[in-house]
Amino acid sequence: MRISACVITKNEEKNLPSCLESVKKIVSEMIVVDTGSTDRTIEVARQYGATVYHFEWIDDFAAAKNYALSKATGDWIVFLDADEQFSKETIPNVYDVINQAQNGNYDLIAGLITDYDPLTHKALSTLPTIRIFRNDPRIRYSGAIHERLVKSNGAPTIYNATDRIIILHSGYTRSAITEKEKSKRNLSILLKEWEKNPCSSDLAFYISEAYLIGRDYKQALEYASKMLTFQNATLYGLYEKNYINIIHCMTELKYPQKKIMETITKAVQAYPDFPDFYFYLGDVYRKSNRYHDAIEAFEIGLTKLNNALSSQSGTVFNTTNVLAIVGSLYYTLGQISKSVEYYVQSLHLDKYNYQALIELLKILSRYEETGKIISFLEKIYNADLAKDTLLLVSASIEIKNTSLAEHYLAFLDPFHAEELSTYRGQLKLLKGSFDEAAAIFQERYSKRGDKQDAVYAIAGVILSNDSRCLKNLFDILPPSLQSLLKKNINNIDPSELLLLVSILIRLRCWEEMMNYVELIEHYGLLIETAECFYRNEEYGLALEFYKYYLEKASDLSASNTCIILVKMADCLCKAGDSRTALELLSQAQEMNPHEYAVYERQLGIYLKLKDQEETKKVVKTALLYYPDSSYLQSLVTNGN
Repeated sequence: MRISACVITKNEEKNLPSCLESVKKIVSEMIVVDTGSTDRTIEVARQYGATVYHFEWIDDFAAAKNYALSKATGDWIVFLDADEQFSKETIPNVYDVINQAQNGNYDLIAGLITDYDPLTHKALSTLPTIRIFRNDPRIRYSGAIHERLVKSNGAPTIYNATDRIIILHSGYTRSAITEKEKSKRNLSILLKEWEKNPCSSDLAFYISEAYLIGRDYKQALEYASKMLTFQNATLYGLYEKNYINIIHCMTELKYPQKKIMETITKAVQAYPDFPDFYFYLGDVYRKSNRYHDAIEAFEIGLTKLNNALSSQSGTVFNTTNVLAIVGSLYYTLGQISKSVEYYVQSLHLDKYNYQALIELLKILSRYEETGKIISFLEKIYNADLAKDTLLLVSASIEIKNTSLAEHYLAFLDPFHAEELSTYRGQLKLLKGSFDEAAAIFQERYSKRGDKQDAVYAIAGVILSNDSRCLKNLFDILPPSLQSLLKKNINNIDPSELLLLVSILIRLRCWEEMMNYVELIEHYGLLIETAECFYRNEEYGLALEFYKYYLEKASDLSASNTCIILVKMADCLCKAGDSRTALELLSQAQEMNPHEYAVYERQLGIYLKLKDQEETKKVVKTALLYYPDSSYLQSLVTNGN
């Protein structure tokens, strides 16, 4: 059985080698139809042994591809774009798959195409596609752009090999789009097609996508809406992807959250097995402080991941982040074991998910000995790999686990001198060796001129209280940093001040940090400082700064005041003062009865107190504003 590989090209010298390399060992001939290259494309094709034909470009991809088919002599065709290639795992499968399709009398073979970024090697999305088919004169391409295979005497039969045939596509990364201006080219051709057929859902979808790539969200939304109006799409997964595009456009155009939610709800109702919409729903709930509802939506989406391969879904490649988000939601709700479970799942999928690692180590450091943490990490990370070790050192320092950081620092070799110096400097700060830390960061600043190093050096000097070190550092600093070191109220860069304050908060150096309160107030950083305390779980001081901020703020909106009162209530709950927390939440409710976080916090307190009467009252009020909340509905059911 002979197999012909076909490719059409124009200025593809960079992509073509990978494409032809992936097929050359499994095909009998390679046919390249060039449409007017001015680079080395033709030379590259011939170097790989391809036969090159020329085709005058007429703004019609189907015509060019059909010309290539007319030159093919094989029994089966492998037709790739120049920026596509078979994955390494696929190459050994191709001949067997074609044999099985041949024996079953199938016309086309369905594989999976994966969009990926060739710079980061990260997958972006996946969908079924046809790139292998029988060489039959009745099977030809149709459509000037986003062309598809049709059979003249009826519908072609398709053999499903999506589990064995993987095609990698790099053509729609941002750099490739910029280089080749595909968006403009595609849009021009599509609009010509639209003039001939102005009621096609397929065309409306692709026009919308072209506008979306060009960031013309208004036009993209218009055509995406037309796509739904016509309801005559013929291609796999277009409606699901179209809803994703609509949600994206509405978000970029800053549509009201209520309108976006309505669209997501419609999408879920129309395609209840498509996981992406549940992830969108979970994200909206999360941003609205509806943590229980968010968890439910994310978890439903996670159960439907197997369906992602049937449409243009991006969830498979976003799963690790979703797992980490669910872990953080459970942590916020105080469900530590569930939180750990999700963080671990996230890291098993992607061990370099830094935020998941940070949050997991934060929990483990609170409850486990260092030796047990190291044993656990050995199941995921390889300390002999510099990338793994650097990540673990950074994370250990971030969560202030000095023994863990010292353990992994020992694995780093001198070739990582720059990383070693910054980690050692931060470790010295954490262990109270402030003069040594100041010297390390001052030397780094002298060599690199990085202001972050300078701020760390300032922190070390302030805490060491060494006048000689202070003078040496002062002499090499620019005016803004000199003012910061001397606490002069003028000429300070607020971002540098906030960095210094955050360092002092992390080090729990309250006295030195309080010396900057006047500057913090002068530069309007009270709320940022309160948030920094809150993130570092220093709830007592966070409460004081939130309170001070409210006292000083004169033009704060009711909704913003409400959120701050909720955070103050959180701080009080952490301190065990539920009564005062409930008083603040009552004030917050008066400020903004539409804020879900108020009810969620009230319910958390009353459920913990096992006060059924008050729980019922809160649920009844909350349902007036959030009748769609599954969590509130579950409390009604359980209450009965």
